[in-house]
Amino acid sequence: MVKKMLINSSHVEECRVAVVVDGTLDALDVQVNTREATLGNIYKGVISRIEPSLQAVFVDYGNSRNGFLSINDVHSSYFPESFETARKKPRIQDVFKKDDHVIVQVIKEERHNKGAGLTTNISLAGRYLVLMPGTDLCGVSRKIEDDSERKKLKDILKQLTPPENMGFIIRTAGMGRTKTELSRDLNYLLKLWNTIEKNVVNLSAPAMLYKEPDLVVRSIREHFESDINEILVDDKEVYKRAREFFRQVMPKYESLVKLYQEKRPLFNKYQLEEQIELVYQRKIKLKSGGYILIEPTEAMVTIDVNSGSATKEKGIEDTAYCVNMEAGPEIARQLRLRDLGGIIVIDFIDMNSKKHLQDVEKQVKNALKTDRAKTKVLRISSLGVLELSRQRIKSSLGEGEYHECPLCSGRGRVRSTETTALSVFRRIKSALVKGDVVHVRATAPPKVSEYLLNNMRSQLAELESIFGARVTILAKHAVFDNEIVVEALKEQDSDFLALESPLSLSSELDIELPLPSEVPEIADKEPIKTEKQEKPIKPQRKRRRGKRKTTGASGSEDGEDRSDPADSGSEGLIDSMDDQARTLLDSPQNETPENFREDVNQYDDHHDTGDPSQDNRNDMSSETTNENLAELSHSDAHPNKSGQVTEPSQANTEADENPFRQALLKNEVPPKKATLQDFLPFS
Repeated sequence: MVKKMLINSSHVEECRVAVVVDGTLDALDVQVNTREATLGNIYKGVISRIEPSLQAVFVDYGNSRNGFLSINDVHSSYFPESFETARKKPRIQDVFKKDDHVIVQVIKEERHNKGAGLTTNISLAGRYLVLMPGTDLCGVSRKIEDDSERKKLKDILKQLTPPENMGFIIRTAGMGRTKTELSRDLNYLLKLWNTIEKNVVNLSAPAMLYKEPDLVVRSIREHFESDINEILVDDKEVYKRAREFFRQVMPKYESLVKLYQEKRPLFNKYQLEEQIELVYQRKIKLKSGGYILIEPTEAMVTIDVNSGSATKEKGIEDTAYCVNMEAGPEIARQLRLRDLGGIIVIDFIDMNSKKHLQDVEKQVKNALKTDRAKTKVLRISSLGVLELSRQRIKSSLGEGEYHECPLCSGRGRVRSTETTALSVFRRIKSALVKGDVVHVRATAPPKVSEYLLNNMRSQLAELESIFGARVTILAKHAVFDNEIVVEALKEQDSDFLALESPLSLSSELDIELPLPSEVPEIADKEPIKTEKQEKPIKPQRKRRRGKRKTTGASGSEDGEDRSDPADSGSEGLIDSMDDQARTLLDSPQNETPENFREDVNQYDDHHDTGDPSQDNRNDMSSETTNENLAELSHSDAHPNKSGQVTEPSQANTEADENPFRQALLKNEVPPKKATLQDFLPFS
């Protein structure tokens, strides 16, 4: 068996430590610089609040959120003298008063909305021992089950002479160690405790008295075993720090630490990146074809075992037994890698044989024996569910690397457009029913806004007529589920009153979609840039709209083949328009070639209406024509030099051939469904 420890710390943002057994990832620790680890830290705190109903106190230990200290985690040295010999614990209000100082250690990190779990039973973990100040207990870890080994270690305990009121426990890593190695580790922990005692006197609360070592030293202390063949580090500074730790605690194994200097990334060389990505997935495939699903929740961790494509066995019972036996060790491995704690429920595939049930239980228990965390495994129930509890050593993998999705709030689902639009409609109606409302404005994503304007337009119009109020639907980009706003404007109010969102909705585009009554006001807004406007235009190319059929002097039905002098004037007019287009392209104003092209088309339409007043314009000189053209182009609802927008002329309004806007202006039913293009100023 080849067992290696790989330390990847070449990037400042993240440090990773992995233990690999025969190419398979067996343990993984990740520390992100944006999330500071507090587990194991010792603080001098102040009692900020006492909760007799919970029999606990909240302690200000210098972090953003106060810690939680239960009466069960209070050391007996804090009890009043009257309770020193009593078996019954005192009440929390008899032990602490507000603003009292207390020395606490973090045993559970902050998680979601819960503060950190604290204890006054201080313990300092070394490589082979765990020092416990304030007790006289000296013993051997229960995980060491070999009787001969336990007897040997107990003999060494009698030879070690710790100070009075100092207890310690030999860890599983202390198996097979000599008295010299255990004594060196004990002296190291005693020096560390003396430093903490000095800080208690010198520092004022709240303050940190002791900080746990960084991830590299902590991982070596927790995961290193004598069967590890090599420790590879890809950073020089971390390499020096690791060798220094071995020199102080385990000089015998200092030579195992080596600096990795190849160009290929360390984790890529051992094919670990793919295995690490699987650790973050909820679905884990098994070799037999089955798979397991892991779902952490607030209350517990649920694990479901499914047969999937496992069809090699003869019958249902054998297939279920084979998949369950394979899933047991993999579940134990995933619990270690992800460091999932608390109540864990495993839903195995149903089996009828009692022997098969017992075999699966033993398989899970044996796989959890190598776990550093304390576990308690129950029997498989009649429903095929196995319950177990696991100690949460540190924050679960992924809490620092991943953030909650702002769209679904971590649920993994978002509401449909139809349901969201209906919810917004109900909120609009609820605002109108309250009375004294003259205007309701809803800001929603484009898909929801388009659904409201197309599929629910008649219902919105009905609300306007019933309540005599105005309803406006606006589309806005990057509006999250909980950010859709419905605002109401009352007669006596000058500003909109935002109505709180009772439900989560969704959103998408920074464009405002007005109702028909708002169409004349669209010219007051800044022209919206579209893909059509962004396309470049060739100035030399002449584009003319089709002419209406008229009978000219030469009898021609279209204006291209006329021999009338007016035709030559028309061609000259087009040339002058091209010159004007080039001028507008170089103009500092916010006018686009596409807008100018529409101006040219509208002017061309006026020329071909057959109106004598229009024909007289063809006899004008070139200068007069250019002046009138400039006036026409600048009067078409474009910003002027002062930044103001002018209203389009009546002639231009009548020449607008957009059937959708004509229907809206005449308060008629639109000939088609509304789209964003229909509301653009020059569509």
